[in-house]
Amino acid sequence: MIKDSKSTRKIWIAVLLLALAVGIIVWLRENQGLLKKTQALSVDDAALIKTIQSNHTKLLVIGLDGASWQIIIDLIGRNQLPNLRKLIEQGSRGIMLSEEPMISPALWTSFATGVPREKHKIDNFVFKPAGSYETETMDSRVRESPALWEILSHYGKKVAVINWNSASPAEKVNGVFIGDGARRDNLSPENVYPAEWIEKLKALPELRIEWFEEELKKWNHPMPAKGYQEDIFIASAGVEILKREQPDLVMIYLRNIDMVSHLFWKYRWPIGLEYQFSVSGEEQARLGDVIEKYYEFTDELVGMLLDASPGYTVMVFSDHGQSATYAPKNIFLEINNLLNRLGYLTYKYPRCEDVIAKLGQAQENYPEAEKRNFFDCQELMRRGIVSRGALIEFLLAKKRIKPEEIESNRAIIDELLNIMAQRSSLKEINWSRTKLYNIDDFHKNVRGVYINLKARDREGVVEYNDYYRFRKEAVKLLKSLRSDRGDRVFRMVKENPEKEPVSKGVIDAPDIFVEFNPEIVWASFIYGTGVKAETAIYIPEVLWSYQDVSGDHSLEGIIIISGKNAVAGQRISASIYDVAPTILWLFDAGIGEEMRGKVLEYAFNLPEKEIKYVADYADKIKIPVSWKPKAMSQEEKEKLKAVGYIK
Repeated sequence: MIKDSKSTRKIWIAVLLLALAVGIIVWLRENQGLLKKTQALSVDDAALIKTIQSNHTKLLVIGLDGASWQIIIDLIGRNQLPNLRKLIEQGSRGIMLSEEPMISPALWTSFATGVPREKHKIDNFVFKPAGSYETETMDSRVRESPALWEILSHYGKKVAVINWNSASPAEKVNGVFIGDGARRDNLSPENVYPAEWIEKLKALPELRIEWFEEELKKWNHPMPAKGYQEDIFIASAGVEILKREQPDLVMIYLRNIDMVSHLFWKYRWPIGLEYQFSVSGEEQARLGDVIEKYYEFTDELVGMLLDASPGYTVMVFSDHGQSATYAPKNIFLEINNLLNRLGYLTYKYPRCEDVIAKLGQAQENYPEAEKRNFFDCQELMRRGIVSRGALIEFLLAKKRIKPEEIESNRAIIDELLNIMAQRSSLKEINWSRTKLYNIDDFHKNVRGVYINLKARDREGVVEYNDYYRFRKEAVKLLKSLRSDRGDRVFRMVKENPEKEPVSKGVIDAPDIFVEFNPEIVWASFIYGTGVKAETAIYIPEVLWSYQDVSGDHSLEGIIIISGKNAVAGQRISASIYDVAPTILWLFDAGIGEEMRGKVLEYAFNLPEKEIKYVADYADKIKIPVSWKPKAMSQEEKEKLKAVGYIK
């Protein structure tokens, strides 16, 4: 009996100790920020500055957008990618966990700042400036958090930033800055700092990789050729800067593994467990090796950079991986089409469906007629019919008109011809007749709807004093929308509590937030308040999907840490927020209190190195980048459209 009592007491003591340990761990996690604050140094602490300036770290950071382990491991197993293989064998590797929504400008800016998109403000490919209907590229002009190159420049370290995603225009760092999108033929003080490097970059020898150029001829496709020209220039610039400047920190970004993965996935892997792409044997034979060859080309560029950086620690990582995309993953709500059907938005040209419905041939009862109108118009657009004879032939074959009705329907046929001639402009909005609209934000989970408001917008329609009442009415209507299966069109609709009639700041935030419910793609029609049964919205009319994109982002990217002071054989588990703290730690700089991540100290053989924290860098350090309107070039638009980043 006594023994049982003692055993029970020991068990209870063990339980209590375990509970205490768990409680301490939970408290430490929840109060990490408090601990940081109690230990935080001033950004300009004299001892901290002295330690940083006496630090001799040399770090080469290579960003490979979209690089995936599944492809790298396969190619290494086939004795390809010798440079990445060497880095892996001499260092550590693992998963770089991305974050949804996987929008590259947001992710690469989080790498550079250590803070989430809500903090640094770059959360999309484009943004709407206040007072404008046009979108602009999201870049350094609107970034609100200091980046690694700003912090280390502040402490006198020499840096080189080369083509980092969304880092443009050029920033006046202590070193060299080549802005995102710079090419040999567009170099200027706008994208190169200091200006003396413009001529040096123009004088770079024309590097050629002949085996890859032979592959480009075989593929006969413009996008890999453009990627080749961009990446080879960026890598050549990196090599030249490494040799001439020997910066303490080099950050270089190569974009186009991501591009080829988006466009050519279906040719390499046309069949999966959940999908099957329609690819001809000729297409697969010609384009089936684009992705793998582009990895091999990129590996050669990595080798060039490694040869130019002896004695450097090397970090290679991607912002996400890649996998196939297919319905419903690649289907999005075209909010403007929905608003058009609800009567809140008007296009400059009538809908093909509305015009074709006027033809004299008897139609089925609604809503079956709406389906027919939609599919006939889709076929018209797909076939690109722009001649009267071909259009009449099409309408006769579809039994839209009879031969004897051609003359009486001449005006309608002319209207259809005009729509076909303007098909690239069909989405142009008639602002003077539009109350609600959306911009290119379909990659976001939570999207925005804007009110076209008088006294705020150039062609505003909604009365300024009616803002709050109208917004509430619009929210109520959008909440009411249901599919014919009973599914809500939106999982969430709410007013933006921080948005007022007068826009604040450069980035114009939406007036209303919505979150699309992808379940409706399986339904046929939308009904709701203000949507009558006889005019229900046919769901395919308000959906949008990628055209040529077959690969898309997956959560698991790559990370490799190698070179000087790197531990060999370690398995790394990292998030996008761990990069900035780890780089600052390597340079003996403090980790900002606002930074989310951890230091990957276990990947380095630096047992004596201390982790320090500093007060918020944003209060002390930020290289001013003056904002001024900068319209997107047609080339920028086409590049983003090609890989499905904008419509």
